[in-house]
Amino acid sequence: MIKAQTEVLTTLLIFVVTLSVVTSVYMFGIPLIEKNKDMATLERAEDFIKSLNIKIKGVANGGSDQIEFNLPGLFVFNETNESIQVVLKTTGTKYAEGGWISLSMGNKTTGRWGIDEPEIIEVRSIKLANKKYISTFRLKYRQLDAQQKSYKISLASASGGSLVTGEGHNIILTYAGTSENEGLINTIVKINII
Repeated sequence: MIKAQTEVLTTLLIFVVTLSVVTSVYMFGIPLIEKNKDMATLERAEDFIKSLNIKIKGVANGGSDQIEFNLPGLFVFNETNESIQVVLKTTGTKYAEGGWISLSMGNKTTGRWGIDEPEIIEVRSIKLANKKYISTFRLKYRQLDAQQKSYKISLASASGGSLVTGEGHNIILTYAGTSENEGLINTIVKINII
């Protein structure tokens, strides 16, 4: 009889210990897994905006190209200020909260031709609530001044107006020529979404 009670108690004790371990892993492991997933999403967003920049600079020399937007957020092209934004909602962030943080070499509105890069890539994370963040990646182009002229990559909508899309769409980039006004040469790249 004592042997039977010992086996039952041993089995019950093993069950309780196993249940405690599984519950602890679930309580502490799931948030950690979600945080790592969100960090990977932020890394992918940063890679996307940098790849998009490389493609835009390539198209500015002629031709066309495309890139798939495969992030769980929004792709926003604002034609008024010629900026592209990728907006993500996450449960964590790896960036300091508040103001814009430069991910490119400098973020001045103008640069020097042959010295500075034309792009300004920035990110901003804003805390909405407990463990809720909005991270916005922004790409825009600045004027580069030379001795006699200035140069700028200008972004325009192929359909005329701002564009917004979500995951699973292709961003089409097309060279649309140049225009010159008072010594500023604009290279126009049109953006479309399919």
